[in-house]
Amino acid sequence: LRLRGLNPTSRPLSQPGSQTAQQRVLLNKAIGWAQSIRASSLQATEVWTAYSSVLMPGLLYPLAVTSLSIGDLTAVQQRVSKLIRNSLHLNKSFPDALFYGAKRYGGLGMIPLIVHQCVLKLALLFRHIRAGD
Repeated sequence: LRLRGLNPTSRPLSQPGSQTAQQRVLLNKAIGWAQSIRASSLQATEVWTAYSSVLMPGLLYPLAVTSLSIGDLTAVQQRVSKLIRNSLHLNKSFPDALFYGAKRYGGLGMIPLIVHQCVLKLALLFRHIRAGD
């Protein structure tokens, strides 16, 4: 059975190995997307649209309820950012500081998955606090 859409793995977080399973799902999603993009003849703007409207929502959805390590998320991020860099015609030595840097300081404004995970966890916490849970 192939997982599609925004579904996080259905294993409870307290079960050993559940984070590994979720990391594997995210990695497979990123690899599959990258293979599809490489096989296509999309322009840079179309790759960016596919990234921001198809892949990122699928990668971000489970992050609020998982506790993936920096290494786990970096492995997923590398699959995606390598393809984005290639589509923008940036060479391999393009500095990460510019790739992930803020636009107002001359960066491209890419947000790493670890930052997304932190923000989503905080948003979920604030929602629970406001609801009085």
